[in-house]
Amino acid sequence: MLQPLGRDRTLGESITTDRVLHLDCFKMESGGLSDKQAVGFLSLLEDVLKNLGSKVVPYWPALLGTTIGIVATAQSRIEKSSENLTTEKDEHGVEEETLEDEEGLDNETSASEPAASLKTSRSIRQLGIKRFVDFFRIPVIFDFTPYMAASFSSFITPRLAVFDKENTQAPSALMDLFHAWTVDGIHLSFLVYFNHDTLPEILDCLSATNVKPSVVPRVFDIIENIIQSSSEDDYVSEHVLKPYVSRILQNLLHLIEETKGSIIPTLGQRQIAILSEVAQYSRESEQTSTLLAMVTPLLRKPSKFVPDNIKVGLVKIIGGLHCKRLG
Repeated sequence: MLQPLGRDRTLGESITTDRVLHLDCFKMESGGLSDKQAVGFLSLLEDVLKNLGSKVVPYWPALLGTTIGIVATAQSRIEKSSENLTTEKDEHGVEEETLEDEEGLDNETSASEPAASLKTSRSIRQLGIKRFVDFFRIPVIFDFTPYMAASFSSFITPRLAVFDKENTQAPSALMDLFHAWTVDGIHLSFLVYFNHDTLPEILDCLSATNVKPSVVPRVFDIIENIIQSSSEDDYVSEHVLKPYVSRILQNLLHLIEETKGSIIPTLGQRQIAILSEVAQYSRESEQTSTLLAMVTPLLRKPSKFVPDNIKVGLVKIIGGLHCKRLG
């Protein structure tokens, strides 16, 4: 599987000795890997991981390293192409629209060469991140830590600045990656250790302009997984949850403001449940007052706007906040 890429199954074995992925060994240019080969590898890897994932763990260093290398190369090309297109826009006042799409890689000649190259690179990046996520979803014991510094520096950190904008319409592949880290609690530290802005950027998707309802539940999933793990793991509680309580509350309160007092039953119930769990960690008196000011009026709303089961949760929140103020 790796031979057509100019690689073999021993590639990546050095990771076990120095505990860090050397990305230069895996980049596409180093083996003369073409775009079609990269797409073919990533497509085949999907079937391999789906059917044989836990049985090929000894080869994961080579497979995982190659996947990261492909995504890193695609990200690098995107950054260079974007700079070139921006320059062209500044010079000519024209900007080509490009979309992420895994299909249409054979139709590159129909568009201008820079725009076609950018579209192809985005498709490869998206496909590569999806395969990267697949590794984390396989229930085996594997240490991903040596791979994370290279992953963050090459294709995660560069996208955090626009992460909320990229996730307004639907959860992106990168959002799926962050969610996968929270499912079993084992990889939750990745959200805060390699880049402190990662978790705040995820949370800020809740208050992004024109965010679609399909995005909010995925962010709720991440928050709920963090809360659940924090009750069982002191590290998660102290380093992943408590330092970001203020950011969670800030974004949840923004959602309440946006709904203008009308709460969607399914999302609203989850939102109130999260508020009730997180509010107890709030240490800022101003934030507590804001919570009370915003939550209390919801109790007066008719049931068609705020269902009774959600009001029960609101009462618990208000009771807890009053106890904190008195205490």
